[in-house]
Amino acid sequence: MLTWLPRIGRPLERAVLAANWDFTFASEGLTELELVEARAGVLKGGIDNSDSGVFVERITAPQRLFVLGAGDDAKPVVSIAALLGWSVSVLDGRAQMGSRGSVSRGRAGSRGICCVE
Repeated sequence: MLTWLPRIGRPLERAVLAANWDFTFASEGLTELELVEARAGVLKGGIDNSDSGVFVERITAPQRLFVLGAGDDAKPVVSIAALLGWSVSVLDGRAQMGSRGSVSRGRAGSRGICCVE
């Protein structure tokens, strides 16, 4: 995500670079030259924010954690991972573990217990 900070006579503008370095979104006020220069700066390893007024933010998918087994030792692991914003899935082959809800679901992105045979 690239954000052009507001200046006198110019509003805040944004552009989104996909993993393949193509722009998936750009504010209407951005010129082709500004977009090309911003992409080149990102590819070189960064943009000097003080001169360009462009803020670069890398947004990545949350970490995923698969916990195999829903015993008592899994509870703190799931809780800590959920607090970190990770996507957590708990897998256990014991059907009674799924019905009992022995591991808390945590935050959004966490999954409950899946029984695997």
